[in-house]
Amino acid sequence: MTTIKHLKLVTVGSFVVIINSLLASNAIAQGSEFSPYVDSEGKISFPSDFRTSMVHLGSWFVPDGDASGFHDVYTEKSSVEAFRKTGKFPDGATLVRELRASKKGNYSTGQDVSHSTKGLKQWFVMIKDSKGRFAGSPLWGDGWGWA
Repeated sequence: MTTIKHLKLVTVGSFVVIINSLLASNAIAQGSEFSPYVDSEGKISFPSDFRTSMVHLGSWFVPDGDASGFHDVYTEKSSVEAFRKTGKFPDGATLVRELRASKKGNYSTGQDVSHSTKGLKQWFVMIKDSKGRFAGSPLWGDGWGWA
């Protein structure tokens, strides 16, 4: 009898923990309807799981200068779908641009072939803000937040 009561308490306790977790994540989602990567003050956080949670939009290569290297851009799948329908990114869309260092050399594939090195140069995170939510912040303007 004690084992059954204990099992019921564990089950009910686990259920309460799961419900509280769901409510908390729902509150976070409701509180940040705009973007899960932006807090109430307009500070942008880095989506560390972007390579697995987002889709790759495209890449390009810049051969010279401060921005030289391989540029890869990622966004949410839902943002891609909205863009395809409207031609615009939806409010709260996240763009992550990863800039990776490159090296050029002569290889069996050809002369002056550029390839990515392990060197990460920089990440940029942009959040679409069509409502100008953080007008006083220097990180927000022209419809986007930048970090």
